[in-house]
Amino acid sequence: MEKNTTDICIIGCGASGMAAAISAAQKSPSKDICIIEKKEIPGKKLYATGNGRCNISNRECMDSMDSDDVMSFFGSVGISLREEEEGRIYPLSGQAADVVLALEKAMEVNNINIIVNSTVTDAKKEKDHFIITYKDKKTKKENILISKKLLIACGGKAGPQYGTSGDGYTMAKKMGHTISAAFPILTPLECEGDFTLLAGVRTPAKATLMRKNKEVAQETGRIQFTDDGISGICIFDLSRHIRIEENAPWKKIMAEYSVLLDFFPEKREEELINELLKRKEIKGFKTEDLLISYLNRSLAAEILKKAGTEMTKPASKLTEKEIKEVAASMKALCFRIKGKKGWKSAQGTAGGIKIEEIDDNTMGSKIIKGLYFAGEILDHDGPCGGYNLHNAWKTGIKAGKAMV
Repeated sequence: MEKNTTDICIIGCGASGMAAAISAAQKSPSKDICIIEKKEIPGKKLYATGNGRCNISNRECMDSMDSDDVMSFFGSVGISLREEEEGRIYPLSGQAADVVLALEKAMEVNNINIIVNSTVTDAKKEKDHFIITYKDKKTKKENILISKKLLIACGGKAGPQYGTSGDGYTMAKKMGHTISAAFPILTPLECEGDFTLLAGVRTPAKATLMRKNKEVAQETGRIQFTDDGISGICIFDLSRHIRIEENAPWKKIMAEYSVLLDFFPEKREEELINELLKRKEIKGFKTEDLLISYLNRSLAAEILKKAGTEMTKPASKLTEKEIKEVAASMKALCFRIKGKKGWKSAQGTAGGIKIEEIDDNTMGSKIIKGLYFAGEILDHDGPCGGYNLHNAWKTGIKAGKAMV
């Protein structure tokens, strides 16, 4: 077993870990900094962010007091940015790989030591230093790193294919920290029903999350139907509001939720009724033709089916009651939720290290001196659009500067 020493040990070479290492090295070049990364390369999860374009931040995040530090950091490592719709901020090239490359270059020139393909099996404090035990995944050999400061930045549980498994929670709990239950968020929703014909359909809508017939949250955007439910950014954001404790009666509670889709939020239901009453008189129209040019044919068929209409009969034979049912479904098509996609599909984690136990200025532990946390491991989450990644940069930069 090999033993080495360092000034700063960082567990996790993702966004927050790299930001912390670079910030610490920029502030104090003489410090010895070592990052232990589970995967074979740094920034594995960053490559997938923003569909490979890296939605690095959001304009709304720039109103915070920490925004100057974040923007200065990007400039210092050569990452140029541009703002797109809804305030989303991306690298000019639109390539997540360029962000990782710039960070790797910065770590190289700052002599930051990165140990890849290695899993931390134990982390504890003894007197004035931390003892970190890690195992090389190829050789199976265990090594020990003795460090003056320790930053745990190995993420939450979302995206286990990128190396996140929640093992940071175990380390933190062993050192006295409280962990809020973790939930997958920013995920597609699985719904009851047959989605054979709807799968692949995309359409704009206003989506309302309901629980026991009471509104929980509302989002507007493009909906995508999947093989077993609904997806899209607005659905991802609604998924943040479905939080069920691990030991709770999961199926029973999930059955309380539903999503109402309004495909015409700009129109009142009465307007649609009047329009449909006129359309049903169009010569040659069958019921299945009633919504031509209104909606995708498969989606229109679903709405007409939910309204209980007979598809092949002449549209002129539709009663006013049936027309009202169709209009009601166009304004509030209901899908019962039976589950959320799991950790592999989740873009974020809700829950984690309790914020009350962390110094917000330094990201230092209020329980263990010399221990720090940054990124998704913290009990903090935001919507889609760069908010969560901004928090990773922000907390990593704070921790990095505070450790030197």
